[in-house]
Amino acid sequence: MDEQIPSPRSSDLVIRVGGARWPSPDEIRAELPDDIRDEFEHDFEQALAVARDLGRLESLAGVLDRWQGHLVNRRSPGFAEAMDIARRVAAGEKVPTFSAQGVPR
Repeated sequence: MDEQIPSPRSSDLVIRVGGARWPSPDEIRAELPDDIRDEFEHDFEQALAVARDLGRLESLAGVLDRWQGHLVNRRSPGFAEAMDIARRVAAGEKVPTFSAQGVPR
């Protein structure tokens, strides 16, 4: 068996669903904006196809974990502002910075 991929019988492979930290696929769909929801649907459908065709759940577990984390981040206060700052930095704009003590520089 490939050493990079854990055995499906290994306790290392867990698919978590439920609660605020592990939203279900339906919760992910409901909370994502349309443009991002399409990306989730594509990833999720591909992972389901792998699970169905090969009987392997690693891809599905990975997709759910990644998108659950994305949704948890989106729910966090300040997420939209952080994404805006990241877009501005990527575009080469100067943005206010703060020292480790929280004092503006």
